[in-house]
Amino acid sequence: MFDTIGDVLNYRPAFRAFHWQLLEEMYNDNIMYLELRMGLKKELYDEYGHTYPMDQAIRELIAIEERFKRLHPDFLGMKIISTTYRGASLESMQRNIQFYRELHEAFPNFVVGFDLVGQEDLGKSLYSFLPALQELPHTARLFLHAGETNQFGTSTDLNILDALLLNTTRIGHGYALAKHPVLLNAVKARDIAVELSPISNQVLSLVWDMRNHPGAQYLAMNIPLVVGSDDPGFWNAKGISYDFYYTIMSLAPNNAGLRVLKTLVWNSVRYSLLQEAEKSRAYDLLEKQWSSFINRVVAGDTEI
Repeated sequence: MFDTIGDVLNYRPAFRAFHWQLLEEMYNDNIMYLELRMGLKKELYDEYGHTYPMDQAIRELIAIEERFKRLHPDFLGMKIISTTYRGASLESMQRNIQFYRELHEAFPNFVVGFDLVGQEDLGKSLYSFLPALQELPHTARLFLHAGETNQFGTSTDLNILDALLLNTTRIGHGYALAKHPVLLNAVKARDIAVELSPISNQVLSLVWDMRNHPGAQYLAMNIPLVVGSDDPGFWNAKGISYDFYYTIMSLAPNNAGLRVLKTLVWNSVRYSLLQEAEKSRAYDLLEKQWSSFINRVVAGDTEI
């Protein structure tokens, strides 16, 4: 799917329409802030055949974000986590990281993080890219996919170890983390959030019965967790409400109640890259929206 639509989305009008629609769908799902993973080496072009410098995509996104925030004052904005394919050569990875450095220096509060994407079992280990990853600027944050596998004792699940050694800010998926108790305790002690994407894990056949998802163990152990949707377009979904639903209904204990839901929602702010003032505003908005939600539940509103 990514290869199919890639060239289309590099068409400047399509790029603008796509990302505006993305914000609309997220906002309609009551998402007030977004940290978006995306590849940034995009050469936009227009109907006249004119091509734009690669940083134009970021300028377009900033303009879209600012216009959207004017229309929706309770939307707090978005930040970008730059991604590159984990099947790349070391030389290609070094070039991509150099490009990321340039964008991060030019837009330090917008292009904030870096990740490697693609199927871990078929890609290369984090360790193999260590020379390149060490060239990242010290202000960059890592949000590393690690342990998105059923394998045990391979370079794929040991990516979790390297992610921790690289001081990752969050761990993407972390599905295999349950098989490594020392690393699991380190994640908890260092307060590193694991990004749960339960529907994606099921679609990719890591788990059949969602009640057996390792996220249930993470919840029981009070491991820091946030909920994301990974690639919902693949299964024709929008937003992250579906993943929240599966997390609460299948991963959480039967007696969990709304307190677990509230914790997961608040974690989305706590483990974000919002500045402290932005977090304070986000918590204020959440408190108001949560109170409204509880009042509607108590009143028996069936349209929630």
